[in-house]
Amino acid sequence: MRVSWRKSSAQAYVPSIDQGTTSSRDVLIDQKGRRQHAEQKEINQYIPIDGYVGRDSEETWQTTLDVSRKVLNYAARLQGMVTALGITALVTGCARCDTWHEEGHGKGPDSVCCA
Repeated sequence: MRVSWRKSSAQAYVPSIDQGTTSSRDVLIDQKGRRQHAEQKEINQYIPIDGYVGRDSEETWQTTLDVSRKVLNYAARLQGMVTALGITALVTGCARCDTWHEEGHGKGPDSVCCA
């Protein structure tokens, strides 16, 4: 995969990673604000206690890498330039789940639990 990062008259693209509660997604936006391509992959979840969602941190990282690689490969085929990177994540409050496990609230993968 070869994506150019320097200035030129080529079409400019911005991949935007969104790390959500239920999935990792990456959307490729062109310089006019139009969506050119998108990839999304769901993340397994578990409920350690009422009101909290747990996710495996390694799975979250791997799904983010997977969708990002696919979007960058698509951008490379367009022969444009990636000029910036957008990243968003909605996290209202997090704690390592092992704290909840030690308190007897259930078991799950090594993860982050978000309220």
